[in-house]
Amino acid sequence: MNALTLTLVICSLIAMPEATIVTTLFQGSISILAIALDSEGNILYVSDSNNALYRVTASGKKNTLLAGSGNSTSGTADGVGTLARFNIPQGLTCDDTNDIVFVSDTFNSLVRVVNLATNNVTTLAGSTYGYSDGVGSLAKFQHTTGIALLRSSNIVYVGDSDGSRVRKIEVATANVTTLADFGAPWGVAFVCVSQYGRFVYMTLYKISGGSIVARVDTQTSAKTVVAGSNTSSGYADGEGSNALFSTPTGIALNSDESSLVVCDRDNVRVRNIHLVTGIVTTLAGNGSVGATDGPGPLATFGQPIGSLWHCGGTFCGVLLADSSNCALRFLTIESITCSSSNIISGNRSSSMISSSSSSSEATSVSKSPWSSSSGSNSSSVDSLSFSGSPSQRRIFERSTWSFSGTGQVSRSPSNTLSFWLCTVPGDVVTVSLLPISEAAWPEHDLVILSASSSSYIYYDADNQSSNTLPLMTSPISQTVLRSAPYVGLNISFADSAGAAVAHWYVGTATLRDNKTTLQFTNAGTIGTRAHWNAVAFHPPISGWIASSTPLMTATSIAMILTMYCDGAPVFVASLTIPALANPLSYAAQVEATVRYSLVV
Repeated sequence: MNALTLTLVICSLIAMPEATIVTTLFQGSISILAIALDSEGNILYVSDSNNALYRVTASGKKNTLLAGSGNSTSGTADGVGTLARFNIPQGLTCDDTNDIVFVSDTFNSLVRVVNLATNNVTTLAGSTYGYSDGVGSLAKFQHTTGIALLRSSNIVYVGDSDGSRVRKIEVATANVTTLADFGAPWGVAFVCVSQYGRFVYMTLYKISGGSIVARVDTQTSAKTVVAGSNTSSGYADGEGSNALFSTPTGIALNSDESSLVVCDRDNVRVRNIHLVTGIVTTLAGNGSVGATDGPGPLATFGQPIGSLWHCGGTFCGVLLADSSNCALRFLTIESITCSSSNIISGNRSSSMISSSSSSSEATSVSKSPWSSSSGSNSSSVDSLSFSGSPSQRRIFERSTWSFSGTGQVSRSPSNTLSFWLCTVPGDVVTVSLLPISEAAWPEHDLVILSASSSSYIYYDADNQSSNTLPLMTSPISQTVLRSAPYVGLNISFADSAGAAVAHWYVGTATLRDNKTTLQFTNAGTIGTRAHWNAVAFHPPISGWIASSTPLMTATSIAMILTMYCDGAPVFVASLTIPALANPLSYAAQVEATVRYSLVV
């Protein structure tokens, strides 16, 4: 038996103790309007003046034309590389899993797709200028602008500027529908979408006056003005409609989706909107036109337009397209801090998992013998093991950061966010089962449970018994469950706007059928103050699957979880874990029995 120490390293985000810092990453010679990141961390951008898509290496030392004319020549032609044509492209988003980008080809009123492996350009949707929903070329837009990808659903949201609309495109079918219509004379500039797809945010402005940041609920189509004035443009910090913008453009959600960062183009500033309070502040820029790097109040911009939230190393912030300066800038807004604590120590055979880490270094994690499965396909959940210090791990956009040793926990924020309250806007809580990589508990392996979608509950804070939320996990093999592993969940909580809410955690757990109380272990005490709760349920004495259950029969485990907030029960989650039948295991047992009978 080897000694085992499991160290939990928690990486949190905190606002920079001093002013936002602005740094120029790349200085070019052509305008830059919108930006994205590819799977290698290189920066992609579109240039309206050169009608083209470019790539800048992560080092900022090499700039490559990928597609388009690279000059003032415009057109609609599909094709490879420089054979393709665009007409003043203004929007860009990247599917870094499939290595493709979506381009808003603005003055062609098209949405184009570029395969980054071949630089081949095709048209996804649109035809001539106009308005109609439909599939592919049957759809029409009135100048496509900002564009955002919801990766989990393969959906693209795009601003339809002259049409005052936000359109939705299902990538697999190229079907175009209308998500929201703001009505003339609003122009839709840029859009971004929350991680789970509940909300789409957009910037809008009117030539006659009025600049706002708005939100659309993708489930109800309800439109809400987050900040800014319907009737006036200008510059003023403040709350909600008391704040003023002047042609807001690029927009990005921060790491925990508690704030929006907005490029305020004509005010040559970068602004921040706190989504719970609605308070607007200025992060960088002082109203002067220039190209000065440095602390936010001293920094200057030419035309801040495109933006993208990005985390790398020990900092998070906004990649910014400073169009008239032909530059890519970075605004450092948050710092990543990590702390560690030993949450488990014990003995374990050398054939099992062992992992350890310190506050400065995390050892790589070995493969677990257990894996989460979906249907008949089984795949390991450990895709994010890494070695080295937390500051060495690259984090893209609003992606996750990790516990080393136990793996990944999504969007773990600072413990100082002022909106961590039990009461949330609209009494709506989103509950997500997010994956964590391997973990080990004394003498047990850990089965990781996750789900492909989030669940919402409209709860009554005064009547907990009326609040029941159904949750369904991905299936687990009966063979795995019969070995009596610990069962792990990473439960994440957010409000109706997608902002993190904390102090929520699992208070009690029972098996629904026989009312057996389940013992469980929290990952430290973090569940009572963070917006996620990582727990490992101990197997009941009788096991997860009754011994009388045939291997050929599919069954399920049903748990009742009482969710608490600051010590009080708030709602009940009914958790179902499908337990797959195991015909292969059954066949192996039959074969072994036959062999034994022949020997006898």
